[in-house]
Amino acid sequence: MKLKFSFLILCALGAFLLVHAGDTPSHGGKKLNAAGRIEYEDYPEALAQVVIISKQVVNDYQCIPTPGNPPSGNVRVYCDSGTGQFTCKTSNGASCISGGTATPSGANTNIQYNDSGAFGGDAGLTWDKTTGSFIAQGVAGSHALASGPGTQNNVLITPTFSQLEAFETGGFVLIAAAADVLLQPLAGKVKVGTSGGGDPAQTGVISYLGRTSGSADLGVADVAGTPNRVNLPTTTGTNGQFLKTDGGSPQQTSWGLLAQSGAVHSTGNTAAISTATLCAASAGACNVAGQYHVHWNFIETGTACGTPTPGGVTFTLTWTDTNTTVHTIQLPMDDSASLTATSGTFTFRTTLAAAWASGDINVSTNGSIIQYATGYTACGVGTGTYQLDAAVTRLQ
Repeated sequence: MKLKFSFLILCALGAFLLVHAGDTPSHGGKKLNAAGRIEYEDYPEALAQVVIISKQVVNDYQCIPTPGNPPSGNVRVYCDSGTGQFTCKTSNGASCISGGTATPSGANTNIQYNDSGAFGGDAGLTWDKTTGSFIAQGVAGSHALASGPGTQNNVLITPTFSQLEAFETGGFVLIAAAADVLLQPLAGKVKVGTSGGGDPAQTGVISYLGRTSGSADLGVADVAGTPNRVNLPTTTGTNGQFLKTDGGSPQQTSWGLLAQSGAVHSTGNTAAISTATLCAASAGACNVAGQYHVHWNFIETGTACGTPTPGGVTFTLTWTDTNTTVHTIQLPMDDSASLTATSGTFTFRTTLAAAWASGDINVSTNGSIIQYATGYTACGVGTGTYQLDAAVTRLQ
């Protein structure tokens, strides 16, 4: 009976030792303070897991200043008195704690980031789940929100109501790119306006900055009322043209000359010019019935005539009035040959500086074409060469 009882005791002791075999890990060393409390423990680095607390055993650690790194091949576990946090260091000073929980850095809503190997939090990088707002705020001269280089990098803002804002006085929102900046809503319009405050005269203003200095503003007047939409031209204008509107709603603009006009610039002429178009009966030209002003002038070019007489040039105008009567008339002009009377001819002179002529006439048309022609008489000696410039402007 005694043998059996002793055998049972040995079995129970063996079972107890087996159950508690993992409670205290095998390690390289332990340092206790005078009160017998653990300051730090060293464990072989090869251990996949260091168990400090189990349901059977609780180890109390005395928080101490950083005790230095453990011997090579070990990790050191201790309570850091500077942070009050449980700490694990390898022999080269690196942290050997992975996973688990840690106290967030910064204030509530601060997004956590790697701050030189530790958790960092800053008021300039926050997420508020209640309002659904994300803030990335940079210091002056830096990028608050940027998309890095790559094949395609987008900053996508998709909530129902989203804003890019510059709150500080003089602040601005900068969208910079090496190529195009595309503002393309999937539906609706791209709008520019002032939400409130600031200078009311700048409401709805787009300012185009000069390449080196200055700016040009495009906007609507700061007055009550609803601005009318304006569509840009669908064609490319030419030198000297301006934008004009058709008066519709929306207003369609197109390129034209001053107040619906035609113009001629004819150079190097040594003969008569046959009947040609001065102002066409087309949109943007002279297709509207009304009163028009016609101006023309001549100068002598090339080499002045040795003997001008009888050389000269005449100017003839053809138009249809509001009574549908067609007029073809050779018109008088002021000529350098006489400062007191008009002449029907631009006369060639022995010096280019002395040779000039100009004329004006107002006509009423029914919106039909306005034409011109010249007559030519050669010089006695030399070749008379002339330039003609003529323009038509609608008056009413």
